[in-house]
Amino acid sequence: MEKGLIIPAATMVKNDSNTSSSLGGGIDPALIRNWVIFWDEFICPDNNLISVGLPPDLEYLQTIAKLKRNKISFSGGIASGNFSRLFLAAQEITYYQKNSEEPGKWTMAQSEEILHDHKTKETEPCLVFDLVNSIQIPDRLVSIEDIMNFKHSRSDELREFHSYMEELYIKIVSAKDIPRTKTHELEKLERAIAQYNRVLCEGFPKRLLTSLRIVLDRSLIESTGMGLAAAGFASQIGLPALGIGAMAACATFALRNVLTINKEKTSPHPLTYITRVENELF
Repeated sequence: MEKGLIIPAATMVKNDSNTSSSLGGGIDPALIRNWVIFWDEFICPDNNLISVGLPPDLEYLQTIAKLKRNKISFSGGIASGNFSRLFLAAQEITYYQKNSEEPGKWTMAQSEEILHDHKTKETEPCLVFDLVNSIQIPDRLVSIEDIMNFKHSRSDELREFHSYMEELYIKIVSAKDIPRTKTHELEKLERAIAQYNRVLCEGFPKRLLTSLRIVLDRSLIESTGMGLAAAGFASQIGLPALGIGAMAACATFALRNVLTINKEKTSPHPLTYITRVENELF
């Protein structure tokens, strides 16, 4: 099954106190290349209150039928400074719609941090899995067309790595013997990342290094039988540094509060990927 990603129309920037966020600039081309490497189809929600156009890279994906735009209608207006919440709400609404139509296919992406350490009426606890300084992606100057051609030629290896990434944290949190499972899965993760990076190196001499944050859907956590009440165990599965060559890579679990839109929310938070570009490798 092809993987679908619901992407933002613009970046989100937190204020100094971490209690709110605002609409930033356009999407970093590096992030778009990260999405294209790992996902096959895209939806970029629009809305009736504030419409944002697509950058050239996303317009190209739209012309080759890999990206669609849907329009979410909101009633009333929105206060100044809350524009980012509007775009996040449009993403979440789209996620729930698509997840009911095609369960398991769609996840949600963010271009910037949306997690808050402060408990407010608009946050809920979720487990967060961090991979720091570990994933390589094509440089910003690499064309989307070249990445699509590369994906076509190496699709089996890329899909295998993506599938493993989506299963890793569930295997660990649901294991009866967490320390043993953690060690075993970390060894597999180290090999998987090294193999993925070798594959990418063959196609793209100039690459970027990124960190990846995965916010675990509440329903996924509860389906493992642990429940959020037991999520305090996150400290015992903190993952040690990975030894992938000269990379400063590490992986950690933590319990965080996730920014949400609806104050009274009964459905689970979407499985969300947050990518941060660290630096250029070559």
